[in-house]
Amino acid sequence: MKNCFYLHIVNNKACNVSFNDNIATNNIFKDKNTTTIKTNKKELYCYITPFSSKNKTYLPYAEKINLEEINRTNHIKIIPFRNNHFELRFSLLEAPNLNPADIIAEEYFGKLNIVVLNNSCGNILFYENSKLKKQLTCDSVITAEINQIQNKIIVKCLLNENSYYIAILNIENLEVLKELNCNSFEENKNEIKCLTKLNDFAKHALISSFNYLDEKEDSYNVYLNEKPATTDCQLLIPYAFLDAIKVRNYNLARYYLFSNLSSVSDSHLESFFGKIKNIYLDSYNLETFKIPYVVENTDGFENVDFIIENNKIKEIIK
Repeated sequence: MKNCFYLHIVNNKACNVSFNDNIATNNIFKDKNTTTIKTNKKELYCYITPFSSKNKTYLPYAEKINLEEINRTNHIKIIPFRNNHFELRFSLLEAPNLNPADIIAEEYFGKLNIVVLNNSCGNILFYENSKLKKQLTCDSVITAEINQIQNKIIVKCLLNENSYYIAILNIENLEVLKELNCNSFEENKNEIKCLTKLNDFAKHALISSFNYLDEKEDSYNVYLNEKPATTDCQLLIPYAFLDAIKVRNYNLARYYLFSNLSSVSDSHLESFFGKIKNIYLDSYNLETFKIPYVVENTDGFENVDFIIENNKIKEIIK
């Protein structure tokens, strides 16, 4: 097919996908399933109908995609690979839950009334003299705790068995001083310290601390285990290398470099790859290029090839 484009449809939820020109109709994708279609059109209308579950209802939607303007879509992520290969990944739009909200927690601090409600998501409502002054949202809440320390309001919500939502606000003006999701936390009368798993290759976690007295914040990475997870698989070595740069562990990144590259500076590694957002193995072109990856940074997408020797990166080609 002349000027053929290969669209690899990737989805982690069951849905029905169709296109305007009958390239694909009624394509049902079960969990973590993938299919590929061919087209010679750069512009397409894509129709997504997700399958709802017992607890969640998803909305169907349509979106125009342009393979030359891949950053302009709202709910469909397009990842460009070489030789006209593209991956399409769909967002799910959850319908509002019209059932009455459950009150999870409620506290009064003088004229300030704070209520944590839950239906399809968590809502933290701040009332002053019965007037709504502020609203924060998070994922569905199981339990919640609201406290005051000094002039700070601390809201802690359990979202599931290993996930929490933490919000810290100034009680005087309801300014949000700290807001994050974490996997665990510990606190005393002066400070809260939160641990968030980064779900990266080496198994890092981010430690974030906030001091209630002087409002000082600190953050740093640690290993969940005593040592980082590493690999000697040639296809995965570039991923582990890039993932280390993504979390700014440049010493770990240099572990994967051949001796002729191991003296490269932190600043050079950061500027060479930019601020990395996502890393993709180009599995569609493994036989055409050296170990090919697509790196998504704040500027867009970039093709990067790696030459491996003795389980170390000997050359990086853009």
